[in-house]
Amino acid sequence: MLGFVSRRTVVAAALATALSAVVSAQSMCTLVCPANITVPSLPGQQVSAALNYTVPVPNGCVATSATQTAGIPTGGQFAVGVTTNVFAAGIPPEASCQFTVTVTATPALPVPPTQVPVGGGALLAGLGLLTALGGAALLRRKPR
Repeated sequence: MLGFVSRRTVVAAALATALSAVVSAQSMCTLVCPANITVPSLPGQQVSAALNYTVPVPNGCVATSATQTAGIPTGGQFAVGVTTNVFAAGIPPEASCQFTVTVTATPALPVPPTQVPVGGGALLAGLGLLTALGGAALLRRKPR
């Protein structure tokens, strides 16, 4: 019975071919994330403005979309510091990629003065003292 091939052998060969095709497809699968991003925070706050980035799209994968497994979605606000965003394509992941978003603290904008400027109070107090001592008459003199 040298020419006999069992059903098990045929099934095993078919499974090995299918597995080889899946492994081959997975080895061509790529997922490319954006470059690392650095942005300033909103002035005087601990978060960035809404930050939009391009969500990676699988190329050559069985999966047609990427899933974010860590980080903050596009359009979200990021806290001051570093956040790592991780994306994966497929279950189990055929490909994955990651990038960081760094938010640097920005000082608050200066508030325009609404009261007498610093030092102005001393000037007014000096004028009051001058007036109290009769100096107002000196200020009203006409030049010769």
